[in-house]
Amino acid sequence: MKKAIKIGTRKSELALKQAHTVGKLIETHGRSYEIVAINSEGDLDLKTPLHQLGFTGVFTKGLDKALLEKRVDIAVHSLKDVPTVLPEEILQAAVLERDSPLDILVRKSRGDLDNETNLTIATGSIRRKAQWLHKYPNHTIKGLRGNVNTRLRKLEESEWNGAIFSHSGLDRINLIPTNYLKLDWMTPAPAQGIVGITVLESNKELVDFIQQFNHLETHLNSSIERDFLNELEGGCSAPIGALSIIENDTVKFKGVLTSTDGTTQIEVTEEIPLIKSKNFGRACAQKLLKKGGKEIMEALKKELKRVENKPTILITRNIDVSLLESSVNWRSEAFISIDYINHKIPSLTKNEILVFTSKNAVESLFHYHPTFKVKNRQVLCVGSKTEKVLAQYGVDVHFASTSSQAIGEWIIDHELSQNIVLFCGDIRRNELKEIIDKSKCNYSEIVVYKTILTPKKIAKEQDGVVFLSPSAVQSFVEKNNMQKSVAFCIGNTTAKEARKHFESIEIAKEITMDSVIEKVTKYYADK
Repeated sequence: MKKAIKIGTRKSELALKQAHTVGKLIETHGRSYEIVAINSEGDLDLKTPLHQLGFTGVFTKGLDKALLEKRVDIAVHSLKDVPTVLPEEILQAAVLERDSPLDILVRKSRGDLDNETNLTIATGSIRRKAQWLHKYPNHTIKGLRGNVNTRLRKLEESEWNGAIFSHSGLDRINLIPTNYLKLDWMTPAPAQGIVGITVLESNKELVDFIQQFNHLETHLNSSIERDFLNELEGGCSAPIGALSIIENDTVKFKGVLTSTDGTTQIEVTEEIPLIKSKNFGRACAQKLLKKGGKEIMEALKKELKRVENKPTILITRNIDVSLLESSVNWRSEAFISIDYINHKIPSLTKNEILVFTSKNAVESLFHYHPTFKVKNRQVLCVGSKTEKVLAQYGVDVHFASTSSQAIGEWIIDHELSQNIVLFCGDIRRNELKEIIDKSKCNYSEIVVYKTILTPKKIAKEQDGVVFLSPSAVQSFVEKNNMQKSVAFCIGNTTAKEARKHFESIEIAKEITMDSVIEKVTKYYADK
């Protein structure tokens, strides 16, 4: 009995469904199969816009590698994600019959798009963004990455008006919602709605077996569309649309190229007898280039080159990087999390001085003790954010500084003799206690939150890493060795920990996020 055919696929629900569809075809022809799920770079990095990850192959390289290493026998792809030039030794053996190639808009409310302004629409596709802005220049586009399930959830949790999806992608896993609109004016990505199967070219027996699943009409249409894409020298992340349809032995083709901001769009629409359709896609691409497409493609390549030459900086906290200065490719990923503790507060008189070292301490205290009386007490704090959060709870801060050391020195300078109560986390330095021990004050601590390390492996090395706490450094280095990257640190305490693992350290002038960001941009501007 022949061994099971190992099918390589991405791990999303849609990819697995497509792989099982191929598997069932295999079973109908007397063979068995097993699924081997593999992550891609595009799946691991869900924050970087697709066109910034490179022109081609971000979703397919992992499967190509698995094929070449013979960990899988075949790979099943959404064909629109597959580069037009495959790696040597790999062959596209078959495509399945095409499902709907159209894009759809999933809306959170009904209405007439043409009479609505200032809508916010989400998509991770540069093609969809460009074509949408060409038709609706007053709308706002937000980036949206992840598998279809993740994108639908993000849409539901957001304040966006809608998000753009592939009709076939949602339909294959029965997630077509009731409130959607077919975008028949939008030209889809080349080969959208088509499942492709790749095999090692040297595996002749398996190539012959898989080729019997090839749907000829779909194969012809996808070849024309992908030839068009290849001739334009564009990848799956370029703003290029193409659709080929065969009717009554005639091939009808439409190709579209749009500037990334949507201001310019060039189209080509052609028909040709089916028997003369060889190189038809390439001929259509040449016509489009002569109509002004060459200038758009050159501008796109310059833009991508500019992006590729930017330094890539990882911030080890989840923030909205789209708001940051654009001379740097920013990424963000949380490496620590905060867990508030339901602590007990001892009986306090009005003579204690209360000290807060972070906004987490303030928020934890009032989360579990919303009626805690802070008014009419002397309150000291570390950091402008801590002071701002205290103000939200109606607390007047007597003195604020950028470090615990400065708080301690202020207490010494004023020759205070009260009890000092510090609200803090479980990970902290002892510098405040060491200073206060030299004073006439009594010192006590109330731990109100825990810092939890959440280490994870970063897909590829960054030029620099921003650290906002020693704990973030500890968590990051647990699974990453990037000692040649520059460590940008929010303060000396964080820098002290970073020096154990990084060769180059840069410290912000002030202990604020804005100061760290300024340090990063100035560092690379001066290079």
